[in-house]
Amino acid sequence: MGLLGDSARGPNIMVRPTATVPVQAFPPGSVPFGTVAVVPEGWGLLVVDGAGHLTGRFEPGRHDLDPDEHLALAELRRSRARTIPATLVFVADQPVTGLGFTGEIDDLADLASETTIEVRCWGRYDAAVTDAEELVVRHARQVDLSNSQAVDYWMSRQLLRGLRDVMANAARDVDSGSRSAILRDGSAGATTRQALVDATNRRLRRTGIGISEVSELELRVVEARSTYRVLAWPNTRCAGCAEPLPAGARYCPRCGAASAAELCPRCDAALVEGAAYCIGCGAEVHST
Repeated sequence: MGLLGDSARGPNIMVRPTATVPVQAFPPGSVPFGTVAVVPEGWGLLVVDGAGHLTGRFEPGRHDLDPDEHLALAELRRSRARTIPATLVFVADQPVTGLGFTGEIDDLADLASETTIEVRCWGRYDAAVTDAEELVVRHARQVDLSNSQAVDYWMSRQLLRGLRDVMANAARDVDSGSRSAILRDGSAGATTRQALVDATNRRLRRTGIGISEVSELELRVVEARSTYRVLAWPNTRCAGCAEPLPAGARYCPRCGAASAAELCPRCDAALVEGAAYCIGCGAEVHST
């Protein structure tokens, strides 16, 4: 936000988004009189009340956020107050392009060599808000939308988790060499990039944000570790191949199938069927 000066109605503050993440909120939950919002093309501006409910939306353009002129703000106005108890949330209706992510995936089972490996990856992706109401009502409780770095970090984590899913699923075709192709150093092909989009969007469902494209993806195997051992829990077997699962395994080391049907998008804990909240972190979820 940039301070422009003073006015008879109060401080004149201009707010506008920066194209580094597909959603940006401006704290602290109160909008001073005299605030000017600049909404670029391809973006929208949401007004969210103190209870987290969407009360209004502004389309692209320059808007003086005056409660005397806008019903969505007038309904939130309190007598004699010089601020409006609301949060402004900019959302990208069109994909924000060229966003970057990087990270490591460790303890990944490589069936070809029967070792666990570590993979470093980096790439670029495009993302947009797919459901604004879903975003502000549910997802805002999990991530601080006013912190661009927190949103960027959260998006990167979902991409890395999606990539782990892609690699685990590819293990089922190890005889055809699909897994070794994915783990080859260098640029990933279009099929792998699209698989990453699909896997990440499955994790992002019910958050209101979606990945539209992964335009670049580089992979590098940086470490191969000793042969893994199967330490099975009693009566704990993979749903895909029926082999015993290692203690604490989230993926089967034999076929790559996920050991949990659905994981929390915030902490990766296994979700209880039908639960409304995660048993690991308390985040609101809707398991299948």
